[in-house]
Amino acid sequence: MYRGLTSAQSLQQQSIVTNTSRYTTTATTLNSTSTYLQQHQQQLAVSASASTILATGSTAEQFARTVDIRQIFDKFPEKSGGLKDLYEKGPQNAFYLVKCWADLNTEISGSDTGDFYGVTSQYESNENVVLVCSTKVCSFGSQVVEKVETEFSRLENGRFVYRIDRSPMCEYMINFIQKLKNLPERYMMNSVLENFTILQVIQARETQETLLCIAYVFEVAAQNSGATHHIYRLIKE
Repeated sequence: MYRGLTSAQSLQQQSIVTNTSRYTTTATTLNSTSTYLQQHQQQLAVSASASTILATGSTAEQFARTVDIRQIFDKFPEKSGGLKDLYEKGPQNAFYLVKCWADLNTEISGSDTGDFYGVTSQYESNENVVLVCSTKVCSFGSQVVEKVETEFSRLENGRFVYRIDRSPMCEYMINFIQKLKNLPERYMMNSVLENFTILQVIQARETQETLLCIAYVFEVAAQNSGATHHIYRLIKE
């Protein structure tokens, strides 16, 4: 357990507005993101969700929960574009850790049955920039697969809104979830997840500046407790 992380039993889902970069004039906000399985055109289970508000917008003092980023460097790639490299380039107040307790208490079948495994996210910005969203799946600290998506904004109520809607999950992730689900005990699943992470990086396409970087770590939620999460700002103490 990382220092500063709480147990699943004491975790409550919440929305948090956090920290603005002093190094960019672009305020970028993650309004919500969810990873889900949709069966027969009806969403039956959320495997891991973070109904969050992560923004480049407030001061460090307004974000009480923090984790020293050095505690998780070994769980993510260290080469160019990895967590350590990105953090050193900054801005350092754009980095967050989200710990998710995934709900696997749903019957999961293969993708060939017509079930849809997807991710939906929404971002906002006060400037009209083109966003590049990189999502890296990592195992034992090394990148296994990467998905890169380019998003253009729509002006809504004076804000530029970006929606990644029903983005299909890659085959690697679908197979991983199915194999994880087949393990007989929760502690076995958590043992596997100890070495499984996801790194999501949002950058401005023109400047390649990092606007938001989110490191995800996972555990399996206790039976009947549902999916939940906790958010921390990453710092170097």
